[in-house]
Amino acid sequence: MKDHYDFSMAERGKFFHPDMKRQIPIYLEKDVECRLAEIANTQGV
Repeated sequence: MKDHYDFSMAERGKFFHPDMKRQIPIYLEKDVECRLAEIANTQGV
């Protein structure tokens, strides 16, 4: 690693897309994944 990194030209949120569908990092059956997504949506997560 470098001792110093220059972030002076960085742009916050450049690659953030709020409506992007995120893939959770574990493999589930499709129906289980859909059910968990429904539960998360009802709880506002």
